Amino acid sequence: VMLDPGKKLLLIDLGGEMYIGDTQATLPGYSFDAFTTKEGPVMAVTEYNLAMLEESTVREMFRLGETPEGMDREEYLKQQEESLKRWLADARAAREAMEANTDKDGMLSLRVPFQVQPFEEGAYGEAVPGELCLRIKVNGNKQ
Repeated sequence: VMLDPGKKLLLIDLGGEMYIGDTQATLPGYSFDAFTTKEGPVMAVTEYNLAMLEESTVREMFRLGETPEGMDREEYLKQQEESLKRWLADARAAREAMEANTDKDGMLSLRVPFQVQPFEEGAYGEAVPGELCLRIKVNGNKQ
């Protein structure tokens, strides 16, 4: 319930993924938080774990330990191996996309899909998709 039901709002849903250039590769392992005041949200922050681009970090994450209780050991190992392959492929795709989408000045192209949805008189309107495109400076210049 809104404090002021006479307001017309535009709700922005960022969807969570940060894509690299025009590819389907994403920046890995993020966490999200929003800072608020009594008046409501002020700023949203997303942190990406670029260490997950490294094969050694991914392999460490999948280092096998005890089989979860109630799970067949062979099934567990099979699932872990399939997950490891997928995560390694994703990390490789992200590294390659970052290389391909970083220009000679070290600027990396990224994009964030979003939806804007009106909210008026207690009802949601039709969502309109959009995309935020940005470039950020990454360490060093492309050789």
